[in-house]
Amino acid sequence: MRIERFRNLSTSARVAWLASAAAVAVWSAVWIAPDAEEPTAEEPTAEEVQPRAEPASQPSVAPQPTAPAPAVQQTSIEPVRPPTAKAAAPVQLEKPARPNPTLREALASDNPGERIDALRTLAELRRVEALPELIALEVARDPEVAPTIFQVTGRLAQHADPSQRTAAVSQLSRWLESESTREGADARGNVSVLVETLADFQAPEAERSLINVLQSDQQPLHVKTLAVEGLGKLGTAAAQAALTQFRAQLGETQRQGFELELQREAEQAADRALARLSR
Repeated sequence: MRIERFRNLSTSARVAWLASAAAVAVWSAVWIAPDAEEPTAEEPTAEEVQPRAEPASQPSVAPQPTAPAPAVQQTSIEPVRPPTAKAAAPVQLEKPARPNPTLREALASDNPGERIDALRTLAELRRVEALPELIALEVARDPEVAPTIFQVTGRLAQHADPSQRTAAVSQLSRWLESESTREGADARGNVSVLVETLADFQAPEAERSLINVLQSDQQPLHVKTLAVEGLGKLGTAAAQAALTQFRAQLGETQRQGFELELQREAEQAADRALARLSR
């Protein structure tokens, strides 16, 4: 219908209509087009407006008790240690050869200490072959070494044959007799060493020497006690008689102080010796 009306218009009317239409188009492009470009809020659809249905809640189920997990047996695991280097075996050093001196070499030194050590070495090595030369020595010429000569003679005699042992005991008895007559502290010390050395021998010569000590008025009480201990090992009738007499004499003298203590020790030693002999 609009097209028919446009055809019926005159030419000037058509130009005017087209001009107005073009003006309208320009105006719309300037003023209306920008507004058309702005985004417009879309109307929510019915599906969006309608609230979503909540998912059906699952029925609450009580937790089922679960079986306890099997206990895992713990095993001790030794830590791995790095191998350690083995300690080197200690080097065995050879001991120096022990000196094996003769009696002359033992007594050749000018040092008394060296002579004493050499004599003790002879005893430790049991150099019995040195015994004849040893008992032939004059101990008065070497007072510092004399006690060691007595002791070494007794120790070597314990390992010697019977004839040499008898000779050694006889010499020890002679030394005891000679030293008993001398004066001086060294002589008194030698007497104690000789009595103690003779007490280790069960020989008639040693028994006679020990009985003489008990019956002597010159010997001190502590030396007589050493003789008592030696006689108690012999078990002879003569030793028992000498001990009985000595024990009786001890109570006849009144002693005081230190001498009284020595008397008590002598009495106890005599009682032990007599008890041993009476078994």
